Amino acid sequence: MMPIRKRLPGPQPGDRETILSKRADARQSILDFEAADVKEMGFYPRAFCQIGFPMYAPTVFNEYNRDSGPHHLSIMAPSKIGIPWGIYPRGIMAWIVTNVVKRKEEGIASRTVNLGDDLLDFMQKVTGTKTYSGGATGNIRPFKRQLASLLASRIYYWYGNELNPEAAMKWKSMEITSEGSLLWSPRMLNSPGLFQSTITLGEAFWLDIIENAVPIDSRDLKALWPSCLSVDIYVWLTYKANTLLKRGQTFTHIPWTSLQQQFGPNSIMRSFKQNFQLNLNKVKQVYPSIEFEEREGSAGEGPREKGLTFRVKRPSILSAVPALPPGQLSTDGRKIVSEIVIKRKAGKLPARIPTSFNA
Repeated sequence: MMPIRKRLPGPQPGDRETILSKRADARQSILDFEAADVKEMGFYPRAFCQIGFPMYAPTVFNEYNRDSGPHHLSIMAPSKIGIPWGIYPRGIMAWIVTNVVKRKEEGIASRTVNLGDDLLDFMQKVTGTKTYSGGATGNIRPFKRQLASLLASRIYYWYGNELNPEAAMKWKSMEITSEGSLLWSPRMLNSPGLFQSTITLGEAFWLDIIENAVPIDSRDLKALWPSCLSVDIYVWLTYKANTLLKRGQTFTHIPWTSLQQQFGPNSIMRSFKQNFQLNLNKVKQVYPSIEFEEREGSAGEGPREKGLTFRVKRPSILSAVPALPPGQLSTDGRKIVSEIVIKRKAGKLPARIPTSFNA
């Protein structure tokens, strides 16, 4: 008997109209302005750009394992708290990482993060909506439950082929937080309390954020909310675009088998392809300079295997690639990015609108 996949409570009354309006407003803002110009630049942990959180409640409560080619991720949590899953851990993680990086840019290098004294205010910062409800079917309890699960988790990330004893491997073991206190009172929702809720990030996790966080557009996450797959595709494509441009490349081919392993390992290929392309089209609405087409190759493994070819015309965050040290950016990569920056400053490149470059 197949296990029943649990989902978070569905949209509350008025959520559909709020989401549609939010997406329309965000889409127009995204096309008109750069994220940095409207103070909407965010950040996401590099490891979770490659492999995302579970979309549904895991059948094993205290350990979750996911693979994507040579990239491997394990999430461990106390069985009484459980593994974080769904859209909330993705939004909370983005908020925490963005907060840490921006404070570091302001000269505040602290592992302590203040979540505030009002739960609903914090939920609004994470979700971008003011629609909340309590009770057994509301969204307040699931949010707090997923927050607690995330903060109690430890992640183990490694790169390499564990089946080949001669292959090189790299790994990191990081606890999300080393300590914290959530002091929001359920009887005083939507009103400031007397105490601040704070967390202290694990040292290894904090250092990884400072050194490797991937720039994203916070408006894109709000526009794609609450789709886990859309958010996972967006942060992956953002990371992928940056790494391609660093190497001076503008396209890559990903086999369907690799995409399924990364984004839907437990789904049937036919349904996965339909669902992936549906969400990929949603991502393209907020990141239009990413183009993709299906390549009809051979059915087996190899260079002509069936899959999608992605073409990158610019990074999601314009400053992401130019900010890299010169030694990490190839000559071709600098040429591509320089052309983008020059056209943008000259007013010849509308923000985020697709354009063609001779590269």
